[in-house]
Amino acid sequence: MKYYQPFFAFVASVLLLSGAVAAQLTLTDQEAEQIAGFIKPGNIFYGLELAIEDNPTDALTAVQIAQERLAEVQLAQNLNNKKDEERALADHWKKVEKIQEVVDNLPVEQTSEVQRGLVNARMILEGLVLKTDNTGLKNALDHINTNIQKIEEKRQTQIQRLPTERRGIEDVKIDRGQLQRSGVKANGRY
Repeated sequence: MKYYQPFFAFVASVLLLSGAVAAQLTLTDQEAEQIAGFIKPGNIFYGLELAIEDNPTDALTAVQIAQERLAEVQLAQNLNNKKDEERALADHWKKVEKIQEVVDNLPVEQTSEVQRGLVNARMILEGLVLKTDNTGLKNALDHINTNIQKIEEKRQTQIQRLPTERRGIEDVKIDRGQLQRSGVKANGRY
């Protein structure tokens, strides 16, 4: 049973994520207001907020700001404010780039947390793309998908470098005779 734990964990996470995708593709306006915070598109201090939050010091803060910017994109769309919509989307893009820059130095636990945050941001983006036919949003969706894939590759590399007891996987010695009897190829041979 221990040998299948990583597989069951993977299947469970895929099922949970697929359920989350189906459950939350769009933000309500109230949720967008809460995520966006006090200073929103249309506020005279909006440009100042973008400047203050321009260079987050860590990946988790960058993820939070990226999600905030997507909520602001939705609010700007509701106000028909193209200028702030474009500013929020451009700032979202910059935060995703910042995440990619700093993720290499994160421990595997934080990398997983960052990845979850980006998946949430992707779900918000998918909802925005469904609402409007905006090329910038579609490009941002492609961009975040690429970055999620890069982070997953990084996380898998990190997991492989962990000692086996931290991975939850035990070293297994495989008997070639047992493989031959079961018909499984080992290194291309029986």
